[in-house]
Amino acid sequence: MKKDQDKWDLKYDAIQYQRTVCSVLKDHVQFLKEFVPGSALDIACGMGQNSLFLSQQGFTVDSVDISPIALSKFDHPSIHKTQADFDTFRFEENRYDVIVNAYFLERRLFPYIIRGLKPGGVLFFETFLDTKESLSNPDHKLYSQELLHAFLSLDILLFEESEDIAKLIARKK
Repeated sequence: MKKDQDKWDLKYDAIQYQRTVCSVLKDHVQFLKEFVPGSALDIACGMGQNSLFLSQQGFTVDSVDISPIALSKFDHPSIHKTQADFDTFRFEENRYDVIVNAYFLERRLFPYIIRGLKPGGVLFFETFLDTKESLSNPDHKLYSQELLHAFLSLDILLFEESEDIAKLIARKK
């Protein structure tokens, strides 16, 4: 955990401002309306851009990240910040109306994400796809159609893949 935390602390210490909301959430805000007020989880929230967006929509948000530096860069009364490593973080079953996972990939969390959603709850997921041209670690990128297959037990509301990004919105039955 400490090695991962140090890596992310170093990254976030160098960034002063980052407030770009992930496009799958921003472009499909209509899927949020039925849950307000509701509860949301922002997985690997970084500097809180998605958490702040959700709180502005009327959600109480649990924002979780490994980096205390990232967590120190945002604040809002309806956001509860938790510094944790997802190797040890535990998802409460049927807890959240909305879960957001943006640009973080830990495949072993997929079943926990599903369990964390309330029945009827919605998952917003956006991350990188593995491409032949990519030089970065493929463990941190999805294969084509992998995101879709990982969440087939949910009702798929949207699934898109572009050159290097996969997006999914899905509802727990």
